[in-house]
Amino acid sequence: MQNNEKPIVFLSHSSLDKEPLAAFKKILDERAGGFVNFFLSSDGESITFGRNWVVKVSDALAKAKVMFVFLSAQSIDSKWIHFETGYACAKDIQVVPVCLPGIDLNRISPPISLLQGFNLHSHEAMGNIVRICNDALSGKMQESFTAEDFESLVSKMTGRGASFFGDYSWAIDEITMSCSGDITSESFNPIPVLENICKKAGMPCRCNTRFKNEHMAHDNGLLISNFEQAGCKIAFEHKEDAEAQKARLQKNKELKTSGAAQEKAIPKRFSLKCTLSPEMFSVNAPLLDDWFKQASITEPVLVRVCMNKGIDAEKRRERLTGKLHQWGIRLLANGNFEFNGFEFEFDQHYGGWKMDFNLSEKLADKRLSEIIRRMFESTVLWQHEPNLSEIFN
Repeated sequence: MQNNEKPIVFLSHSSLDKEPLAAFKKILDERAGGFVNFFLSSDGESITFGRNWVVKVSDALAKAKVMFVFLSAQSIDSKWIHFETGYACAKDIQVVPVCLPGIDLNRISPPISLLQGFNLHSHEAMGNIVRICNDALSGKMQESFTAEDFESLVSKMTGRGASFFGDYSWAIDEITMSCSGDITSESFNPIPVLENICKKAGMPCRCNTRFKNEHMAHDNGLLISNFEQAGCKIAFEHKEDAEAQKARLQKNKELKTSGAAQEKAIPKRFSLKCTLSPEMFSVNAPLLDDWFKQASITEPVLVRVCMNKGIDAEKRRERLTGKLHQWGIRLLANGNFEFNGFEFEFDQHYGGWKMDFNLSEKLADKRLSEIIRRMFESTVLWQHEPNLSEIFN
């Protein structure tokens, strides 16, 4: 059978994402066994080098049965992707948006957001590609993928925009968050809210929740929860012991029965500690922002960005402040720094370097990654050559 007689599945993408998608196409080709022509314009096979690129793309679009539109943080503004999508829709081709790690479908704007799509943020989601092809083409390709398949895909995502911190993700060890605040409703449990948000985004997660005071489980509702998903680990705890809770509930009961309407009930307190990986920050940060909103967590969050041990910094204060000033980062009277209204502290921490932000806005704030970029490009931060003690310890 000639190649052009096979049903065509068009993989619309930016050339910036060609490496992970070429690897994914290879897997799809193996599973299809020659039954389907997965057309990827940048792989060197769908279009033979030296052939008229525009003509070949146009021919493939005209004959495609299904189009997957792969979106990433670096390709979302691609005019060519929007053109291909509009052309396919006009031809009544089934078009499915697919968001690669680093961008969330909930944050895609029209017209692409009007199409039914999904986030490719897990190995389970990879199976959606094959499932849709099987349904559209009456195929029998294997639909399941492994965690290793997904890790292989993500590992090939390179370049600025492949993650929230772009070219400097490698320099970051971890991002931590901590906050505490009030939960006014006695019955409200924020953990299932977070689980539901993550599952809707296609992110499998694991949660272990127990009552803090087991002997009072029938009436206390105080929880300790450990939550985990790819690139994110959270410890959530109600900040009371049994005696403190008993005293608070008694005080609220007295307030209610006394008719002291001007006095508000004493709320439950909580503490939250979260650790995030830089590789999946762009996926997890918007989900946490959504959670903070739904759970009414309004207290400022302390965000700490810890650099790897191999990262060094300008230690001479006058040189450091001078370099940052040239790159638009101002020194404040309290010794902290500010960039576009974003205040942060920069200092050493257990032998490494860290930046602290008191965040009252969204965690997925691009000013955070822009500060990291400017600190490297101003040579305030750089990678140093490892010494023998770092190699052998």
